[in-house]
Amino acid sequence: MADDNNNPRKYKCKVEIAFPSAISAKHAHDVLVVDDEISGEKVKRNMSLISSITNKTTSMQVTEEECADNSVCEKSEINYEILNVLRVEIEATEAKLLRVSVSSFYDMLTVVLKCYQEFS
Repeated sequence: MADDNNNPRKYKCKVEIAFPSAISAKHAHDVLVVDDEISGEKVKRNMSLISSITNKTTSMQVTEEECADNSVCEKSEINYEILNVLRVEIEATEAKLLRVSVSSFYDMLTVVLKCYQEFS
């Protein structure tokens, strides 16, 4: 919870979901982004695709933004694989609305993932 009095949506949640390929992440993004939040101005959901760098030796994932602060990323002898990640940021005016929105997002994501399992 943030202490910023200028932002009426003080309850926030950020979720990052790693996908095995760029096309899978793009499809999930395109499917999930079309649904607007029912609560309108009370809940805001922002989705974006970001790259994640994976250290193949330790399986540690860090985003490109975090990599600048991570000394492991600077070691050239470690292999990295670029993965696409769906980042979802949800803000709400009330804790209950945030919980409902996050729960609803996970339900929609479950449907997308089950479709990948069934048809891939």
